[in-house]
Amino acid sequence: MREVILAGLNVVSDGLFMDNAYIHMRNGKIVAVGKNDNTSFPAHVPIRTYDKDTTALPGFIDVHIHGGYGVDVMDANEDVFTTLGEKLPTEGTTAYLATTITSSKDRTVQALQQCAQSVKKLGSAELLGVHLEGPFIHPDKRGAQPLEHIEPANVEMFAEFQRAADGTIRIVTLAPEIEGANKLLQKCIDERVITSIGHTTVEYETLEQLVQDEPMHVTHLYNAMPGLHHRRPVSSGQHLRSLH
Repeated sequence: MREVILAGLNVVSDGLFMDNAYIHMRNGKIVAVGKNDNTSFPAHVPIRTYDKDTTALPGFIDVHIHGGYGVDVMDANEDVFTTLGEKLPTEGTTAYLATTITSSKDRTVQALQQCAQSVKKLGSAELLGVHLEGPFIHPDKRGAQPLEHIEPANVEMFAEFQRAADGTIRIVTLAPEIEGANKLLQKCIDERVITSIGHTTVEYETLEQLVQDEPMHVTHLYNAMPGLHHRRPVSSGQHLRSLH
């Protein structure tokens, strides 16, 4: 059994900041966190002492990452996830959603199948599933997404993607004004998949009604959507208004 106590550092936990705190770890898992003041530690457990300038906080969860460090999720090979699993923790990210880009259906299926295989393998940074960005977006707000592969919202295509991903699609970026969006939105609700509004021309009033019915995420706020306007509320304004 591997066991260690990290002592004397600052700790952020459950929204609280503790100075001169400790973290007790056993077999790679945190078993206790607390103040270091007059705390008696088990004699058999080694203590690693830090200075007051060291702060420990929960790892970040990146819900929108296409790759990095020379690899791309759409490359659809195991090396992508090995690299991300090794490199992301060095920058504080301990879990992530592999994010696709609009591409041909065959290439997307291949990427999703590889994601599904990699989800089942342990890594330093945990692959939690997939963020499907595209193809169900508005062409006018496509940004860097390839126009030739953009599709109307399609429940059958989404179901095929979800099968390829072995049920691991967690977030879908969707432009709610495009053809078929309402049916796909309901499909996501039924499967407990989070809808993320993005690459969209949707207006404030339409989005206001949608967020009343179902909580939603937003894909890269302000980018690839109508910009804030001093006289006209827009979708980005609705996203800000819905924060609470």
